Amino acid sequence: MIAVTCSPAGPKLDLNYSMPTPAPGEALLRVLLAGICSTDVEVAFRKYKGGFTGVLGHEFVGRIDAMNLKRDKDCRFSIGDRVVSEINIVPPNSKSTNYHQRAQVRLHHLV
Repeated sequence: MIAVTCSPAGPKLDLNYSMPTPAPGEALLRVLLAGICSTDVEVAFRKYKGGFTGVLGHEFVGRIDAMNLKRDKDCRFSIGDRVVSEINIVPPNSKSTNYHQRAQVRLHHLV
């Protein structure tokens, strides 16, 4: 798979990034469209807090290629479904200290 990764050495285009296997409760998504935003640029060039290492890109449209979860009343997704990402939404009972996550939790309760 192709990925833009971030390490202490900086960003790198990896044409042979190993394909992950979904752990229990996870799904494997094939990214169809992705954006690189200012957060990705700040992370890539170590100007964002936390020293992130891993694959860049958190805004995308994708398709579910594999699932390691039960399809039941709590999971209505199926292989082939189109999905989008949203990194700022957390469960209402989250104890997050992240400002954006707390703001989303408050908005979630208002809807």
